[in-house]
Amino acid sequence: MYFKKFLLLLLVFVLLHSFLTYEPTVAQDAAIKQEANRFYGSLVYDKNGVPYYNYSKAGHPSIGLQGNPHAVSTQALKLYQEYSRTSNESAKTYFLNNVNWLVNTKMLKNNGSFSAYEFSFPWQYGNVTINPPWRSSMANADALSPLVKAYQLTSNRTYIDTAKKLLNSFYVDVRDGGLTYKTPNSGWWYEQYASMNSTVEPRVLTGMFHAMIDINEYYKETNDSSAKFLSDQGLVALKNNLPNYDNNGTSFYDNLKWPANSFYRNLHVIQLEQLYNLTREPTLKIFQDRWG
Repeated sequence: MYFKKFLLLLLVFVLLHSFLTYEPTVAQDAAIKQEANRFYGSLVYDKNGVPYYNYSKAGHPSIGLQGNPHAVSTQALKLYQEYSRTSNESAKTYFLNNVNWLVNTKMLKNNGSFSAYEFSFPWQYGNVTINPPWRSSMANADALSPLVKAYQLTSNRTYIDTAKKLLNSFYVDVRDGGLTYKTPNSGWWYEQYASMNSTVEPRVLTGMFHAMIDINEYYKETNDSSAKFLSDQGLVALKNNLPNYDNNGTSFYDNLKWPANSFYRNLHVIQLEQLYNLTREPTLKIFQDRWG
């Protein structure tokens, strides 16, 4: 069971949650391991055990070595799991080092009632370019669980206050510096590549799934009703929009109809199962079975 969960942690885009029961297929295991090797092979650690991501090794040579909240959050959770299993004080120290980076990095921009991590370089995939500064629902949502765990471990309110302000960014429209596309009757969509300077709305499916899973984990740990509201609004958006991501029995990566590669196709199926287990929404099960 632990090996299965560890593989899913290495998915890079999926957190390790206690409710996870998905059993990867052989093909999915291979896709997971390949992505894990690429991801961890691109990390460089500082003296405090905080990872930085070398985008040059991931096909983006003009970006180079950068701070990456997703990488730090993933490392923090890995260390927290080690500390929980072994009571290793070194793991605890390095866990807090990583969480402190999430609190203190210059990437974290305070916008009054909400905060968001901002990326200062252009991001390109396919024929889409996201101009800086841009924010990521995945980066903001990723940090929630490590921050909550650090608060539970230390009683330092800085951690939970930071988490709350990150959560608040999901209440703010993309055009106002937040992460969300709001529609009156079709729910709220949480954007992986949110930029006020963008002429397109990618609405990346992986980022939406990822944010929903993380927000539900935050709600599970805190019982914060604002997180439940965000989850409910996101579920409405998924119910209304999932048919747009169907590519003749497999999935599109985004709303611009960029076909998902094998890794993302497998990831979509895994994330759908996670969300179905959380919500029991039949639409999610329909697309899990269709794309699986």
